[in-house]
Amino acid sequence: MANRNRPPRPKSESRAVTPEEALGQILSGRPEFDIPSTEGGIRAFREGIIRAQAASPRSSDAEDLPGEIAGSGNGAKRPPNKRPPNRTSLDRIPGRRPMKEYPLSKPELWTLGGIQLGSAVSFSLAGTCFGLWSSTKQQLAFAQGAKPQIAGYWQGVGDMAFYGMIGLAIIGAALFLLSGFNVLKIIWTTEHRK
Repeated sequence: MANRNRPPRPKSESRAVTPEEALGQILSGRPEFDIPSTEGGIRAFREGIIRAQAASPRSSDAEDLPGEIAGSGNGAKRPPNKRPPNRTSLDRIPGRRPMKEYPLSKPELWTLGGIQLGSAVSFSLAGTCFGLWSSTKQQLAFAQGAKPQIAGYWQGVGDMAFYGMIGLAIIGAALFLLSGFNVLKIIWTTEHRK
């Protein structure tokens, strides 16, 4: 924490800090005490801080500050109003917006999911066919001295991959559009009360 950046204090300056003082220093962001390093010391320190928070006075403009800092009448000035470190720096303003619901029956849900799955699988297989087609085209371009039977076989494989790519892409697009039309049908047939 802050102890790493601060040079060590001489022994004569060391003094015990009450939990109220420690809480005030922590909330102000400038602790001037050594935080205990043992587990028992840390537990006792936390319990003291919790007791100090519970005992501190609460007012409309003081956020859980100990009496000394919150102004208990001894003339101490209150530090500028800082947010606790565990809160966001954005002020939230709650709002409302009406939301329309579109109920789905179980068969409609299965139909939409199945159509979208079919579309995704078709596009995926079309991409695989594209990779196979481009690979065979590239290999045939570099294999000039290959036997005509082997070149013809791979030319046929490349052509099948090309037509498969085109067919699967068309099927995927058709299923994608069918899914969109089903969603539009659900939107158009759902009635909302004003």
